[in-house]
Amino acid sequence: MGTIVERQKKDGKPSFTAQIRKKRKGKVILNLVETFATRAAAKSWLNDRKSDLNRKGGMERAVRAKARKSVSRCIDDYSTASPFGFGKSKAQMLSTLHRLEFGVQAPPIDPKLDTPAHYTLKPRMPQTVNGYMVTLGTLIRYGGPICRATMPVSEFEEAMRTLKHHRMVKKSDTRSRRPSLEELDMLMEYFCSRHQANPRIVPMHKIIAAAIFETHW
Repeated sequence: MGTIVERQKKDGKPSFTAQIRKKRKGKVILNLVETFATRAAAKSWLNDRKSDLNRKGGMERAVRAKARKSVSRCIDDYSTASPFGFGKSKAQMLSTLHRLEFGVQAPPIDPKLDTPAHYTLKPRMPQTVNGYMVTLGTLIRYGGPICRATMPVSEFEEAMRTLKHHRMVKKSDTRSRRPSLEELDMLMEYFCSRHQANPRIVPMHKIIAAAIFETHW
């Protein structure tokens, strides 16, 4: 029970794909697949899975577990299938939702800035919570076929109505106050210094200037 297939990656290094397939009455009921950098690691994984399956009720537990799909796995599928990727805000929200999925850690947007604080639940403003829920809602409403999972669309809509009723989520308030000249000077100085330190970040000082002169306020 179980096979290991060696493949050559684009960089010339080998990879080893371990697979366990179980059939019942001609129908595949379990298909476990993992890829490793070494044959020894693949063999170890196969032996561990065999031990799990040979335990009393092990096969039934594995079949039930395979039928379920966590939010983090759905986020992986949804992100991988996106042909154009996501903007910075959506990518950050998906990464946060992924990390909070039962302790599963996703790669941070910037590994250098990743800290234990990123994994600590903190109180959020209703506007911030709304942003995360909207992002999660996109996954739930449109990610079913991509993730090959039945999404709880009606349950999510009901949850959103409840959150709105209790004012736990809401859209950002409309702002009418314009920044003072002193505040604009502080903003421009801050964003200029950030862009000089790292030219790859968004040039907010230019965007602010363009917004002012194009009257997008």
